[in-house]
Amino acid sequence: MNRYTLQPYSVEDAVLRYHAVMESKDHLAPTIPWVLDYTLEKSQAWIEKMVGHPDGTEFPFKIINDKNEYVGEFRIIEIVTNTYERFASTAYWIRKQYLRQGAASEALKLGAKFAFQELKLWRLQVMILPDNLNSIQVALKAGAKYEGQLRNQWKINDEFKNPLLYSLTAKDMA
Repeated sequence: MNRYTLQPYSVEDAVLRYHAVMESKDHLAPTIPWVLDYTLEKSQAWIEKMVGHPDGTEFPFKIINDKNEYVGEFRIIEIVTNTYERFASTAYWIRKQYLRQGAASEALKLGAKFAFQELKLWRLQVMILPDNLNSIQVALKAGAKYEGQLRNQWKINDEFKNPLLYSLTAKDMA
């Protein structure tokens, strides 16, 4: 039995998400810069956009534990589908009080299952900054394979970053 589930957001989740981000702001800010100026209004606008007008390029989920507590977020983002490619990237974060309890790696496995079975993707990418050792362990624990480093892939706080690239494939999960 899974200790965690992925559940779609509802419009009622804006306050829950906002408070979770604020509680974990210090630990999230080094890798997720949008938390620095996050507001309840931004949370409400994002939730309403994701719930009310999904465009098929992003699938956000809340991570819920077996006690029905909001543990964090897992998103399938930047979905690309064409004749030759069917892949997406991931984004996830865990509330500070739930770190190192297996939530992120289980969410990544559940998200991959959704991506491969429901969205019929072939590949799911996980990009991680080299100094984010916890996230590297998450990817490896979920079965992701290291592929290399991407130069100037991200620009955070006006500085180019070179994340490591890991991937899960539908073939790996079969």
